Amino acid sequence: MRARTLIVLAVCGIVMAGSIIGLVVTTTSSEAAPAEPDLAVKVRVVPEVMTAVYKVYGGDYSDRWLARTSITNTGDTAVHDLRIVYRVPGYVETTSAEEYPLILPGQTVRDYCYPVFDSDQMAGIDSETTAELVIEYECDGMDRPVTTTKRFDFLGHNDWIQSSIPEEERLVFAEWGDNDEFLAAFVTNKDPKVQKLSKQLTGGLFTNSDDTAMQALGRVYYGLRDAGYKYITEPESYWTEEGAQHVQFPRETIAHQSGNCVDLSVLFSALLEAVGVKTHLTLSPGHCQVCVELPESGDIIPVEATMVEVPESTLQDAMDSAYAWYQQHSADGAYTFMDVEQAWRDGMVPTW
Repeated sequence: MRARTLIVLAVCGIVMAGSIIGLVVTTTSSEAAPAEPDLAVKVRVVPEVMTAVYKVYGGDYSDRWLARTSITNTGDTAVHDLRIVYRVPGYVETTSAEEYPLILPGQTVRDYCYPVFDSDQMAGIDSETTAELVIEYECDGMDRPVTTTKRFDFLGHNDWIQSSIPEEERLVFAEWGDNDEFLAAFVTNKDPKVQKLSKQLTGGLFTNSDDTAMQALGRVYYGLRDAGYKYITEPESYWTEEGAQHVQFPRETIAHQSGNCVDLSVLFSALLEAVGVKTHLTLSPGHCQVCVELPESGDIIPVEATMVEVPESTLQDAMDSAYAWYQQHSADGAYTFMDVEQAWRDGMVPTW
């Protein structure tokens, strides 16, 4: 009898233990797995990378970037430990990963891609070349990283795009010339050919006063005029919606002894900066001019560089023409100045 009782108790114990285990298993299995984070990710990539200023996209000199990623938590729970990294296959293996420990519901964070391109590779790109940007991100709760790919183009050394701001977002004229400071990279005042011609034209003038700066301007103007430099009108495609422009480097304009308004203004700027005269480049609808900033008074003198093709023109004619153009377009808010030396300090330095 006692043995039978022990057996019954043992069986009950096993049944009870099994029930408890089953309860634990049932309770555990009924807990919902963590939900996949709800993220809205938008990537904006610069459509064209100008190799003439490739360094600025690395973020060391200015607020320029290759891509901007907006990440919004559209869910009801916080997102933890989001990590994002970029690469440009064949050019940049990986960028430093950025991490965002916490993104609250409804919160948006912005991340930027600052790739450091190789100088030798950039020097080898002499025409439009398509590339890809690969964006990869992950966070807690994701089974695997998410990868997105965007295409962009490397441009040749002479290519300049007027603005990288999407057309529908341009509200004022300055935004149509968002990339005007990039033109400073074409002002190669230290190029040996520029240095040689500048010294020939100015006679090594020491430009520490308003008078000597104006003398240097006059010698450059009349020197190019008397050498027969020609103004070549931009093709109809110049001020297209894309605002594409083939810009000659000063050594190329010197070799051809001709150029469009951008080429001639850039040449003037380089020749004058080579002897210490501070310059600005200006943009207005369909046109570019050069200005001289006098060292003592700070006065800014606009010059119509294209008038060098007129044999009988004087420097005063070129100044009067430029000033009339300035008055016309500045009144409409369609005239911008670009300080060449400031742009150099911002990283828009000559590379080639």
